[in-house]
Amino acid sequence: MTDLLSNFPERWLPHVKCESVDWAGAGTTRKYYILMTGRCGSTHLVDLLRNTNKLGWPEEYFNERLFDGFAMGQDSGSFCQYLSTIAEKCGRGGIFGFKIDIFRLLSVLQLVNFPNIFPPSDTSLMVMTRIDILTQAYSFAVARATGEWHDTSNASITRDYDPSDKELWFELFLLASAETKIEKYVIDSGRNALRFTYEDLLQDRNGLLERIFFHIGVDLVPSQENSESHGTSVRAINYNDRQKVIRKFKSTYRVLLEELISNRTTFNWSGTVLLYEAIDEICFNEQA
Repeated sequence: MTDLLSNFPERWLPHVKCESVDWAGAGTTRKYYILMTGRCGSTHLVDLLRNTNKLGWPEEYFNERLFDGFAMGQDSGSFCQYLSTIAEKCGRGGIFGFKIDIFRLLSVLQLVNFPNIFPPSDTSLMVMTRIDILTQAYSFAVARATGEWHDTSNASITRDYDPSDKELWFELFLLASAETKIEKYVIDSGRNALRFTYEDLLQDRNGLLERIFFHIGVDLVPSQENSESHGTSVRAINYNDRQKVIRKFKSTYRVLLEELISNRTTFNWSGTVLLYEAIDEICFNEQA
């Protein structure tokens, strides 16, 4: 679980636990959050939602590296005040949203009275994952190694880094663990989650936006102009040898990979079959 508390600005520490937020003062009547696994197209989705001018700007406001990076964080004297400030500044038409990964959400749950602040009655949950988990793992491995998570330049950038099998298995582990924790959270919370994937976004962008609007409870759907005429802040990253690396990985570990994928939402780190013993040897044996 990500330790958000240790990354809080010092001025927030006397008022850590947040029991309530002045949503009315922030002009917020409905809220939503996108629970995502990372490298799943959520940044592109955020740009599309922002460009509709109806659902605010659902950024990663609970990323500990960004608290003081946001002007709202610099102006806030407490975590509760931070929540109301970002809702006021980044919401639109009474609607405020954010995206978050499951590890940070589990940390947030320890710091706020989540059912009280984000009740199911006015807070919609969405879950975004990616069907092609191996390509997702590849993207994670390259970003983690290079430190370059997004391409925001005007010119297309190509990544030359080729992750090792060990790195790919490590990211596959984390993704499967994240999806398992997401499933448990959705079940335990009893919330109605709208589920979609990166592939849904690619296949029918406007259709997905309409589903999101309906789920949040917004009567007006985004217009064709809003959803298509604006660009996004990030570009697709080009990878020199991605397909070559992925083909080789699939060929080498076909059985193990199929077993992991079939259990991606019921992942067990310790493992009970030969699969996990084999993966453990591949990933963590210093001789590998």
